[in-house]
Amino acid sequence: SYSTVCYGSGEVVSSGEEAGACRIVSTNEGGTVFSFDSSNIEKVKEPKWANYILGVVAQYAADLKQGELLSFDLAITGDVPLG
Repeated sequence: SYSTVCYGSGEVVSSGEEAGACRIVSTNEGGTVFSFDSSNIEKVKEPKWANYILGVVAQYAADLKQGELLSFDLAITGDVPLG
């Protein structure tokens, strides 16, 4: 049986210096941090695993009120095979 564990914190924000700032890290990928702005979610070539998170964020972002953004830090680890 495979499992994935996610740990993080975040909030819905409307303004500020860090508005829309998102950072994710996968312990399975060497601990490199991938950062993006939730106001501009686009598929990336690398790291490919980040596209799953980007897709989930895009789904949640569609339900936010005008001017609201997601901002979070998230760490992911697991033993689910990639690919």
